[in-house]
Amino acid sequence: MDTAHASGMCYVFTLLAFGAAAFVLMLFCYVQIYMSLSYETRHAAKGEASVARKISVLIGTNFACTAPVIFFGFTALLGYPLIDVTKSKILLVFFYPINSCANPFLYTILTASFRREAFSTVAK
Repeated sequence: MDTAHASGMCYVFTLLAFGAAAFVLMLFCYVQIYMSLSYETRHAAKGEASVARKISVLIGTNFACTAPVIFFGFTALLGYPLIDVTKSKILLVFFYPINSCANPFLYTILTASFRREAFSTVAK
């Protein structure tokens, strides 16, 4: 988040622009997935709640992992960096990729078949 030079500001702006574009694209795709479901599936009490919950969990975890980077990036672009370069590297290397690591687990855990298998395994 070093914005003392023009190249640093360009890097932070590019990072924020790509991150924001990726989040908006992901949000758009999930909304399209939800809208592509049949009317009966979306408006059935159980089906709608299940699909909406899964989509909101996936969007929420993505936002929770990208929001700190976006917040600290904007403060750096505005000239008030709240963290130094070393802490921003730690933020980007350790915190930012958590969502990518968590997505396969979230997709697995949110399926009914996995929950049935897990409950049957624990019950034994």
